[in-house]
Amino acid sequence: MLTDWTTGQRQWCEACNRHTDWWTTFTTEHARGRPDIVPQLYANTGGALARHVPEIDWAYPWHELGPR
Repeated sequence: MLTDWTTGQRQWCEACNRHTDWWTTFTTEHARGRPDIVPQLYANTGGALARHVPEIDWAYPWHELGPR
């Protein structure tokens, strides 16, 4: 899982064993870009519950409460 340093959102990023050099370079450069303070997502947005019950806008109620 790689974190988007501007939003705090995490996403899967993978590479096959033929692209090990690319993966190493990519993840090293990504880690270098980490800010001192990483933004935190609102609770329960994009997690397992959101995947299983997609008809609910999970971000809305948590956005109203503010970041954790």
